[in-house]
Amino acid sequence: MLDYYDYSVVMNRARKLAFYSIVNINGALRRDTGKREGDRWYADTRVPAKYQIIDTFYKSVKTVKDPKKRVFDRGHLVRRLDATWGPTPALATRNGNDTFHFTNCSPQHVTFNEGHALWAGIEDFVLAHAQNDKRMATVINGPIFRADDKSVLGVKIPQQFFKIAVFVKSDTLAAAGFVLSQAALLDQDMPEDEKEALKPLKPGEAKAFQYKVSKIAQLTGLNFGPLTAHDAAMDAFEALRVQQPLSSFSDIRI
Repeated sequence: MLDYYDYSVVMNRARKLAFYSIVNINGALRRDTGKREGDRWYADTRVPAKYQIIDTFYKSVKTVKDPKKRVFDRGHLVRRLDATWGPTPALATRNGNDTFHFTNCSPQHVTFNEGHALWAGIEDFVLAHAQNDKRMATVINGPIFRADDKSVLGVKIPQQFFKIAVFVKSDTLAAAGFVLSQAALLDQDMPEDEKEALKPLKPGEAKAFQYKVSKIAQLTGLNFGPLTAHDAAMDAFEALRVQQPLSSFSDIRI
């Protein structure tokens, strides 16, 4: 496990990506540190470079139509905003900047998060839930590794990502799990030269779902311990179809 300010990461040596990252949020100490400046990402010196996916990959994979346009973004797992809290603005800024490690990111289509307001909205929903009520929250994020993930320049690209938000509700734990898929973006007929990794993004192709925590455990092979018994949507999901898509924030059960 790699510890950072306000969050930790567990790496997958074979995939060179995090199994998961986990951040604690103190809503009472959340601070607005001003406009986000240009991103500067860093390799973690505690991990050999050969076990990290660094900027060389992100800068190398370009679209066929526009050789200057990147296919992948360095997608934060723990968001900068989630870690930007502390007793002083300076410490909050330091903590937020500490999320810019390659160990805390995963390849995502350049329009993956930008083009899907609901997923970004879920992240804001979780943060606002903690900040407005000045409560503590924990968020677990990570890719879902699959055997059929497509390889680009030797890097297997996750098709799905998960998020589990944990709060204290009425003096007991409450957890809510979500999955976002970019599978529809992946080119199933990827050319052998691997120069075009993904199909162009089409509206509505990146879909967010609320999942049972136990189902996310099955998909990831991770053990979330008592959180499976404190799933806020556990009973409600008995009446829902598998992979029920979220169409608005009112669909979220927490």
